[in-house]
Amino acid sequence: MSSLKGFKRIQGFEGSRGRVNDKRINILDLSREQLVDWLAERGIAAYRAGQILKWIYRRQKDSFAEMSDIAKDVRALLPQHFRIPRLEIQAMQTSADGTRKYLFGLADGERIESVLIPERDHYTLCVSSQVGCAQNCRFCLTAKSKLRRNLAQGEILGQVRDIKKDLPQPEQLTNLVFMGMGEPLANFDHLLGALQVGRLDVAEGGKLNALQAEHDVQETAAAISGAEDGDTDRTLRRPLRGGRSGKGEAELGQERSSGRHA
Repeated sequence: MSSLKGFKRIQGFEGSRGRVNDKRINILDLSREQLVDWLAERGIAAYRAGQILKWIYRRQKDSFAEMSDIAKDVRALLPQHFRIPRLEIQAMQTSADGTRKYLFGLADGERIESVLIPERDHYTLCVSSQVGCAQNCRFCLTAKSKLRRNLAQGEILGQVRDIKKDLPQPEQLTNLVFMGMGEPLANFDHLLGALQVGRLDVAEGGKLNALQAEHDVQETAAAISGAEDGDTDRTLRRPLRGGRSGKGEAELGQERSSGRHA
């Protein structure tokens, strides 16, 4: 993790710190299917799950009471079991070209960074997937802090959700790259879960980017698995879905960052 030097302190922000004893479930950690199942067990229609998630991710609401198209009894029930937390924006640093680096505090006291990169007509967000990293790459500052833990799905999604709220035109955030703290494929389940839920957290123009990112992650993991099994020939021959030719993870990341899509 980099030094705090140069960061702008954020005052008056009530984040997720201090809520460790809150035993309610972080609803950002749930998939749509899990929320549908929970509602069904209580006799609540499945379509309510989509409504709830849209209020959280698209409309940026932090209270179930504000979800006006959901029945009052359901709105009263939800906060008894779930919470809608925010990460704590502890500091922010803005560079001359408009790039913003956010320092987030997590509920257990750990800290992560996210970087918002301005492009010509959109933003790319560099997201963290772990606290620290075990890969020990010599060029990476995160390696010095070693791996402390994986991020939960809600902590990955929280970076996107909270930074979108900080933008005057949140629909301009269309691209995500998982090149922040940590090795994303070492936290595969939570990464994939965040991408799947994240389909609701992008503007219509960015939805294809979110879907393609999910496919890229799945195919990259499959390629790595094939190489580990010794079937390198099958790995090299396997194309990405949609007929795309095989590309390395680094090249895909460069495409995301530059806004180019094959």
